[in-house]
Amino acid sequence: MIVALLTAILVGIAYLIYRLETFMATAAQALTDLTNAVTTETTLDQSVLTLIQNLLTQIQAANGVSPAAVEALVATMQANASGLAAAVTANTPAPPAASSAS
Repeated sequence: MIVALLTAILVGIAYLIYRLETFMATAAQALTDLTNAVTTETTLDQSVLTLIQNLLTQIQAANGVSPAAVEALVATMQANASGLAAAVTANTPAPPAASSAS
């Protein structure tokens, strides 16, 4: 009887260890996925910051330049903004569908 009870306890402990190992593997993968997502977002943020800084430098350099040069710079800014907007739209997941309550 004691052997059967100890066997049942050991089986329970083995199951708990298995569940813990499964949880840890899942948590490790989730952490890896989150780390990759943060790295990607940080890279994108840095690229946008660089773009904005370069545009500011170009605008400052255009001071006293012909209107045609300023118009060309504005066209570049608009193209960059359109490209950035398209990238953000393409890489933004759709919101989850609202669930209807009965």
